[in-house]
Amino acid sequence: WVEFIFMVIGKTTEMLSAYNEGDELQDVTGPLGNPTEIEGDRVVVLGGGVGLAIAYPVARTFCEEGKKVSVIMGARTKDLLILTDQFKALPLEGLYITTDDGSEGEKGVVTAPLERLCQEGAVDGAFCVGPVPMMKFSALTAQKYNLPIIASLNPIMVDGTGMCGCCRVEVGGKTRFACVDGPDFDATQVDWDDLRARQGSYRAEEGESLEAYKEESCACHR
Repeated sequence: WVEFIFMVIGKTTEMLSAYNEGDELQDVTGPLGNPTEIEGDRVVVLGGGVGLAIAYPVARTFCEEGKKVSVIMGARTKDLLILTDQFKALPLEGLYITTDDGSEGEKGVVTAPLERLCQEGAVDGAFCVGPVPMMKFSALTAQKYNLPIIASLNPIMVDGTGMCGCCRVEVGGKTRFACVDGPDFDATQVDWDDLRARQGSYRAEEGESLEAYKEESCACHR
């Protein structure tokens, strides 16, 4: 079985949210890219928002490999935290929860507990996944303490083979393709401003597509 975890934002996720038992997807492709690897026996996994859906299997795998794993979970508010019970069931060295509004765990962002772990010398490497600003500032925090950190990037993707070029990212001054070269890259080498700009390239078109879908789906258009 395959479990899908997503947030309803655009047309496609709106359609997925309306699926019922017995409905079908035409195709499912994956996994794409390269497996997540990190050096060191003491690692910290940072996940923000829907990125927690990726952070969980990464943390679980590191635990299975015998690493000492700490996890930092972050979200805007308590209701947007996911997989909390699953994280708590892992044999972690520490679990830190942050929310922007303080509705769960520590009020603030994931960089605060990350910085504390760095100051304590408690970790040898870090992995982060989530919104671009969260990953950018996690990278800056880790870099300040010379902590190696990798980021799992999720740029716009179309064919998953690297041929379309939509998933290109700038890493260390070179163009890379997240679906075949990634999705993990040295977070300190990512051009975060370029990535953030590319993520919003089709925001207007995405909004128009969603509105058109809603109009077609409402009773008066059936």
